[in-house]
Amino acid sequence: VDWKRVRAVLDVGCGDGVLLVRLREQERFRGELVGIDMSEGMMRRGMRVSKKRRLDIHFLSGDAERLPFPDRRFDVIIAKHVLYHVPHVSRAVKEAYRCLTPGGKFVVVLNSKNTKPKLFAFRKKVARMLKTRAFFVNRRLNIENLRPFLSRFSRASLKKFTSTTELKSPAPYIRYFNSLRSFFSHMPKKTPWEKAKRMVREMVEGEIKKKGVFRENNAFGIFVATK
Repeated sequence: VDWKRVRAVLDVGCGDGVLLVRLREQERFRGELVGIDMSEGMMRRGMRVSKKRRLDIHFLSGDAERLPFPDRRFDVIIAKHVLYHVPHVSRAVKEAYRCLTPGGKFVVVLNSKNTKPKLFAFRKKVARMLKTRAFFVNRRLNIENLRPFLSRFSRASLKKFTSTTELKSPAPYIRYFNSLRSFFSHMPKKTPWEKAKRMVREMVEGEIKKKGVFRENNAFGIFVATK
């Protein structure tokens, strides 16, 4: 994206607004910045940071499937790791298209279906132990199956990225694993969930003891679709 030619940016599912803050402070973007999210609680930190630093970033509550903006309102619309959680992806994409100026860019960041293979295996094992079913949002939507949703755009390019997370302590991994507790067909009760975490911790610790480090492979991509 040539930010010098961009006048207005919308971040859909902006959360705490860290991306918008980065655009203003690090990229020195001087145009209009707007963030929208269904969780006002998530946006409060961004609102506080924007006000304190006088960044002139606007936040409002809203739904990706029903954007509260007129047609051709933004030059760039960003959806970073958010479309997994949208009930109707096609509606969200259609709304983004509607709100883009001609030639505008829809920037979508998604994981690959093959990202974090060890986490995938751990969660399947925990699901069997708890006699429940794990939800894998990146299996529902990912860089491998997004392209058909972008068919209304004149063109769409994809850039893929890979990385490896290396940990010498299991603590960060267990904290992340704990954040996924609600991504099962029913919320695991405290006692069995603690047992599941201990099992995962032991497997991570086992690899660290054997190899000196725990490694997890990550894969994601960025689509840039042009209206």
